[in-house]
Amino acid sequence: MRHVTVQPATELDATGPFLHDPRHKADISFDSAGDVPRSFTVVLAQGLLATAGREAASGIAIIDNDNGRVVCDGIQATSGTDGRPNATQLMAFALLPEMDWHAFSNYCRGHASYRGGIEDIDKALSLPHGGSRSRQVELGLIRPNFSDIRPIALREINSISAMPYRFPVSSRKAMINEILPRLHYRAQDGSRALAWDIRMNFKWNASGHVEGGEAVERSMDRRWAAQSDRDGDAFKQACDQSLQPFVVAPFVALDLDPSRAAELDVRGDNGGFLVLSSFAGRDMTFSGPRELEDKLDAMSDDDLSMLWATARILDVDLSKGVRGAEMALAMNEVRAALEVEWLEEVEAEVEFAC
Repeated sequence: MRHVTVQPATELDATGPFLHDPRHKADISFDSAGDVPRSFTVVLAQGLLATAGREAASGIAIIDNDNGRVVCDGIQATSGTDGRPNATQLMAFALLPEMDWHAFSNYCRGHASYRGGIEDIDKALSLPHGGSRSRQVELGLIRPNFSDIRPIALREINSISAMPYRFPVSSRKAMINEILPRLHYRAQDGSRALAWDIRMNFKWNASGHVEGGEAVERSMDRRWAAQSDRDGDAFKQACDQSLQPFVVAPFVALDLDPSRAAELDVRGDNGGFLVLSSFAGRDMTFSGPRELEDKLDAMSDDDLSMLWATARILDVDLSKGVRGAEMALAMNEVRAALEVEWLEEVEAEVEFAC
C-alpha cells in the first residue's frame, strides 16, 4: 500500500540541495519489512541551492529520506531561465508517486543518474527495508513516539538549513545521555565540570597574514616570528581576544534567553580548557557522573533543552576549524597593532640619527 502527501502551495522552498515550487514536492512512503514505512521525497527542481540566482538545469529529483541521500536527479531535465516546468516534467512528477514499490525501485535503478548504494533498490527487494524513525521524525513525516522537549525557538532554528548548529528531535533521556559522557575537567580540589578543549595544539595559521584582514608587512615577518611564540605576549593576547565572546560576559546561546546563560571560565595549564561553572544561575560543578546526572534530572525541560543546545553550539564554535580561523584573525590584528609601534620606533631612530 502506498501513502502519498502532496504539499500545499506556498512560496519557493528548498528540499535537500534542490530549489522548487512547494506545489512540486511529494512525500511518498511504502509499506516495508520493518515497523516504519520506507520514505522518499520527489521534487520537481528548478535548480540547486548552490546555484541560486543563476541559470541551472531543472528536473525531477528523488530523495531517500531514511538514508539522507539523493537517489537520482535530472529526470526529464531541461535548461531554462524562467524555471517553469514543462508538460513532460509535470506528467512524470505526477506519475512517480502513483507507482508501487516494484515499479518505483525499478524506475530509480534504471535511471542514468541513479547513485547506487541503496540496498533495497540495488537488490530489487520485494519489500523495502524498514524506514528510519528518527530521520522521518526529524523531517516531520511522522510523529515521534516520545516527548520532544525542545522549545519552539530551537525547532525553528533547526529548520534553517544554513544554520551551522543542529538541534534534532530529542527527549529528556536523549539529552541527558548526550551530556553525561562529555569531557570533564577535574580541578585540583577534585571537583569536576563540563569542559571544552581549547588548546591550539594543531596546525593553524599564526603568520599574521590573513586574506581580507589587516595589511601587514612581509619585511616584518622575521620580527613577528620572534614575537609570536606560544609563550609570548602576542599569542596570549590573541587567545584572550578570540575567547572574549565566551568569557567577558555570560554566554547566552544564540541570544535566545538571558535567564539561561552559561558562566564559562578558562582553566588548566596555559588556559587549555573552557569550563562550564554555572548555568541559569545553577552551580554546574559535580563530584562525579552520578551527581551530574542528578543535576540534569532536577532541571526543568526548558533548562535542560537550553543547556543541551548551549553545549552543541560550543561544540561548533570551539571546534578546531573555527578556533583556527578565529585565532588567525586575532593574530593578524595583534600583529597589525605591533607593526604600528615598530614603524614608529624606526621613524624615531631615523629622526635621532639625523
